Amino acid sequence: MRNLLAEILELQLEWDSANTPAMERRGVVVRKELPAELSRISGNLQHAMGPLISDLHFEGRDGTGRKTAIPWARFFSASRSPSAQNGWYCVYLFRSDGSGVYLALAHGSTSFLNGMFVPRADGQLADLLTWARTTLGDALLRDPRVQSKIDLGEGPGKLAKPYEKSTVAGIWYPADNLPDEAQLTADAVMFAGLLGQLYGAQDQRRMPGEIAPEIIEAVEAVDEIAKPLMGRSRAGQGRGLSGPERQAVERRAMELAKSILEREGFTVEDHSATASYDFLASKNGCKTVVEVKGTTGGLGAIMLTANEVTLHQSGTINNALFVVHSIDLDRHGPQPIASGGTVHRLQPWRLNPDQLKPMAFEYALLAE
Repeated sequence: MRNLLAEILELQLEWDSANTPAMERRGVVVRKELPAELSRISGNLQHAMGPLISDLHFEGRDGTGRKTAIPWARFFSASRSPSAQNGWYCVYLFRSDGSGVYLALAHGSTSFLNGMFVPRADGQLADLLTWARTTLGDALLRDPRVQSKIDLGEGPGKLAKPYEKSTVAGIWYPADNLPDEAQLTADAVMFAGLLGQLYGAQDQRRMPGEIAPEIIEAVEAVDEIAKPLMGRSRAGQGRGLSGPERQAVERRAMELAKSILEREGFTVEDHSATASYDFLASKNGCKTVVEVKGTTGGLGAIMLTANEVTLHQSGTINNALFVVHSIDLDRHGPQPIASGGTVHRLQPWRLNPDQLKPMAFEYALLAE
């Protein structure tokens, strides 16, 4: 790998937007030889990322048509980062002046909104980086070479600043002092471990602005039924929840809600299997209908059935809503285990029609 990095940096000194012989050679090294070399250590990288990451991929780009001043090569989970514009990945970023290359942990600069990918605002990127650094914590401090910011210079083109704004951390390799093969491999493995931690947190839908898995699955189910030729929704980046995982999350949410109600002196009956609510809580002759929602994501949107909306909009019942968010999910054993969680409680719960968003409609065709 060391020789390939050195060759790309030498070719950077001959950068041209046209496909000159030097740029043609650079393209071969960036797009083919460097990803192939990284794939040789895929076993080490895979082990560092963890057993849940089974789709490790490698790719390099140096511009389509006109050659970019900052070529790159990355390794990533194909489902969690389908393109360099979306998701977390590890990437080698070459300075345009050929003075060195960064190994960086970065995020794509777009987000999924209203069915398409759109550029993220600077504030959104800043929130993502803050979340990532908080999630990784001390892991970013173990190696003094790891920097929280990178500097790709003021070279030609407009790519340097977006790359800098979307990078969590990086290690700088100067052209005149590149590490040996062993160190380069060790650094790649270290960054793969960091990437695996972010993927694990991402799979639990903990990132700022992340759509809860329940919402994504509902959208995909509706799309699959209404538009079977359309394929799965692009919103579903990352790993969704299986049936057993959803059940574990829901059970954990109900356990926490029930324990709180019982501590407050309520008698709690479980009606989740037969009614449009989960608990009937009784205290001093007063009955309260309780809805419970659990999610591995943060506090955000929740799924409600038509019957649940009708019931809680009636205004004729005492009601409450418990949303248990940020539930931890352990998938390593034969059965998923849910733990933790933060309770958000609304009692009484008054549904605001402005906060309801229809996801599908039934259209009745009348005989003429």
